[in-house]
Amino acid sequence: MTDHSGKRPEVFRCNVFSSKAKSSVPASPQPQPHDTVPQMLEFAWSKGPAQPQGLQDGNIHLMDKWLVNVGGFGGGLDDNWKSGVYPRGFLNKTWGLNLADEAASWISLPPFPAVGRQALQGTVVNGKYYVWGGFNYTAPYTYSDGYCLSLEDGKGVWEALPPLPYPLAFAGAYALKSRIYLLGGTDYDRKRFYTRTDRTGSVKHLGSRLIMLDTNDLDSGWNELSPCPGSPRCLPTSSTVIAGKIYAIGGITASNSGPFLNVVDSWCYEPVSDSW
Repeated sequence: MTDHSGKRPEVFRCNVFSSKAKSSVPASPQPQPHDTVPQMLEFAWSKGPAQPQGLQDGNIHLMDKWLVNVGGFGGGLDDNWKSGVYPRGFLNKTWGLNLADEAASWISLPPFPAVGRQALQGTVVNGKYYVWGGFNYTAPYTYSDGYCLSLEDGKGVWEALPPLPYPLAFAGAYALKSRIYLLGGTDYDRKRFYTRTDRTGSVKHLGSRLIMLDTNDLDSGWNELSPCPGSPRCLPTSSTVIAGKIYAIGGITASNSGPFLNVVDSWCYEPVSDSW
């Protein structure tokens, strides 16, 4: 692995898309009436320290005792009322919060080593933070580059990673042992978002694809797996990993005219058999 100032061959070796999905999609279970769904968990909320500035769509994950946020977008409204708190623009900033210290505030970590952006996709594997892609309002708009953050005693170091096989934002990211899985996502060209294909039409079924990278074998790059049989989607934010399986819950999909539509179908992926 090289640092971000070095050059690395583009090794993603991602196969062309070929659907391994079953020809017949199983019927979706009937939804339960809301008032019949039992309450399983109960939470108590308490106020935490405010982030250094207002932002949206940063990528945030837990690294051991540290909560770390990478990138994002500030919507503006900066004025004399809270000068510097709400500046407009895309961020390459990285902040960390030590959850083991109740009196701690967010601190600045080494910035993301590339242009500022929002909607990156990433996750933590073996104490390291892996993150790729995202988008902003400057060409090429959507990105495929990736970087890894190592953190020790509040000090961080970024290193370059194999890029994604295509530019991507808002994909679902999942960690299973040493492997990272990315599901779906979107492309963006300042005109609109794309989930059925990329902006060129050459990457088919963009929002249904599932790709995998083994962090113990970075030189092998990304591998294409069986695509999700359901709706192409990005932002499957309710998705998670349970007992070695990936659960993709909902999300949104871009219509032909541009606006996003909600996705209601949900899926479970079995990595051992590469099946949904």
